[in-house]
Amino acid sequence: MNKRPLSPHLQVYRLPLSAVISITHRIMSVGMYMLVFFFIAYLYAMREVSCFDCINGIINSWFGQLKIYGIILCGSFFLASEFRYILWSYGKCFDKEVVEFSNYMILVAAGILAALLFWGV
Repeated sequence: MNKRPLSPHLQVYRLPLSAVISITHRIMSVGMYMLVFFFIAYLYAMREVSCFDCINGIINSWFGQLKIYGIILCGSFFLASEFRYILWSYGKCFDKEVVEFSNYMILVAAGILAALLFWGV
């Protein structure tokens, strides 16, 4: 009996970068909801000074700054990859070379945009 798998599984099959970016785009869209809850908690904390000082202390800590940078990176990645999906909706940029180039441009644009937004340059 043949013991080979009928379909490729993740141990032997490497996903193309465009598939990884597509999956990451969906994960980042779920991660964007974290921003909404974070913003609501921040607005709720503004009601009392002691609670606001506690939340503000968390935000200004290294862990809070890392979390804020992660949220900004989620938004930047989502925005950069959404531009490509808009172009695809109009039937543009389906050539293999353009798709491969846009994969790397999404990663670079998300990193640059996140750095610019985080450090306020």
